[in-house]
Amino acid sequence: MLKRAGLFTSVAIGALALTAACSSGSSTTDTGTTTGTGTTAGASSAPAATTTATEQPAATATTRPATTTKATPTSDPGDGGILAGAGTDANWKKFVEPCEAPQKVMIQKVITADVNGDGTFDALVAHACSPITSYWPTVVDVFDGTSPAAKPKRLGALLQDVGPDDLPYLDTMKVKNGVVTIQAYGVDKHTDQSCPSVYYTYEYKYSGAKFSRTSRVAGNANHCPDITN
Repeated sequence: MLKRAGLFTSVAIGALALTAACSSGSSTTDTGTTTGTGTTAGASSAPAATTTATEQPAATATTRPATTTKATPTSDPGDGGILAGAGTDANWKKFVEPCEAPQKVMIQKVITADVNGDGTFDALVAHACSPITSYWPTVVDVFDGTSPAAKPKRLGALLQDVGPDDLPYLDTMKVKNGVVTIQAYGVDKHTDQSCPSVYYTYEYKYSGAKFSRTSRVAGNANHCPDITN
C-alpha cells in the first residue's frame, strides 16, 4: 500500500509540473502577441511619422496666399471706354464717311496725338475710297480722344477744304506741338489725276473749337506716283 501511495504521489507531482510548464508557455505566447501588436518600438514610431507628414502640407498651404493675393495694377489712357484707349486698333471704317458702291473705304493711316490741348490723345484717321478709273482724294477725320470709343466725336475733317482743287492723296501725316502737317500728291491746272505730280504740304491748327488751315505749299514731286490701288 505504501508503494502505491508513493506511486500516485509521484504521478500527481509530474502532472502538476507538466501543467505548470504548459501554463508558462501559454503566458509567454500571449505576452509576445501583445508586444507585437501594441508595444513594439516599430509600431509606436509609425504614428509619429504619420503625424509629421500631415503637418507639412498645412505649413505649405498657409504660405501660398502671401505670394498670390497681390496683383500689380495697370493703367491705360483709354480706361473707362474713351476713344483714346482704342488707338490705332479700332475699326475705323465704321466711323468715317462710307463710299458709294462698289467703292470701299480704304484706311490709309491712323495716328494718335493731342490736337485740342486737353491732355488726351485724339485720333487722326486718313482715308479714301477705292479707285475705279482713277484715285479718289484723301480726307483726314479727327476724333476727340475723350469721347466714347463706341461713338467717337468728330472734331473736324482735314483736306476737305482743298479736296476739289488739289485732289490730295496722302503721303505722310504727323503732329507736332498741336500742328497737323500733311504731305500729299495732287494736281493743279497743268496736271490731272493720271499723273498727280504736284507735292503739297498742308498745316492745320485746332483753335476755337475748329480746325483752320495755316499753310499750303505746292512743290514738284518730279514723278508720277502709282496710287491706283
